[in-house]
Amino acid sequence: MCFAQTDSTHVTDSVRDHSTQTTDTIRRLDSVVLKKNDVLTWNRDTTFFNFFKGPLLPKPSAKAVMQIAAEKPLDEKDDLFFTLVAVFAFVGMIRFFFPRYIQNIFKLLFQSSFRQKQTRDQLLQDAVPSILLNLLFFGTTGLFIAIALDKLKISPFSFWQTFLYASVSVMLIYIIKYLFLLFFGWIFNVRQSVSVYSFIVFLINKVIAVILLPLLLLAAFSGLFVVNIVITVAVCVVSLLFIYRYIATLSSIRGDLRVNALHFFIYLCAVEVAPLLVIFKLLANQIGPSI
Repeated sequence: MCFAQTDSTHVTDSVRDHSTQTTDTIRRLDSVVLKKNDVLTWNRDTTFFNFFKGPLLPKPSAKAVMQIAAEKPLDEKDDLFFTLVAVFAFVGMIRFFFPRYIQNIFKLLFQSSFRQKQTRDQLLQDAVPSILLNLLFFGTTGLFIAIALDKLKISPFSFWQTFLYASVSVMLIYIIKYLFLLFFGWIFNVRQSVSVYSFIVFLINKVIAVILLPLLLLAAFSGLFVVNIVITVAVCVVSLLFIYRYIATLSSIRGDLRVNALHFFIYLCAVEVAPLLVIFKLLANQIGPSI
């Protein structure tokens, strides 16, 4: 309802429950002189505000309390989940742009010498997926080591520090090894044999990177019992692939270099096993006091 008025101070409450007040109000409203453009707005209407004071409206029993829920902090498992999603997306990108590369890698493990050379030449021409899968090997290996050490509670560092140190260490080991092989091939003029050996080494690394992907999922979100089984399976699979790598290398370069099994075993002890034992000793010295 809207009323026009000249002086708002003379208009009293229109809904008070008093008979005298009602009479006075009617009498005063009759005497009001309307002016042009003088309209009673809603914030000046006493009826509007007194409506909420009526006896039929429910009264609030207590004051409303506003509770603000605190933001849930990101857990380490949330970061690990998104990291695994990024890793699988990276593999999907390689699979999408280079659909036959990963298939040729696994086919090459079970082919004869002639077909092996033919497929090897095809794989050597695809440098981009080879580099991407090498990076995948460094990342998945470091991530698996970090998850294993974190689940076993034997790492003196945080999870992400362990992941960074493990990935960088694996990458440096293979870069130094590759440079040593290039230098060895240049000194003794056996570049072809060194090229074949380097190809086999990094081929097995790519296979390990792909095999570790499902094991990463099991180890990341499982209990300690399942993690121990996953670590055992991973160690067995990697050991078998390493043995296959040494056998394939010896059969591939044996005719060119005229090396026997004893010489190759000495090479393995000096170049493959000894650096790993040194790294294991350094890690044992760091982890030992924290256990």
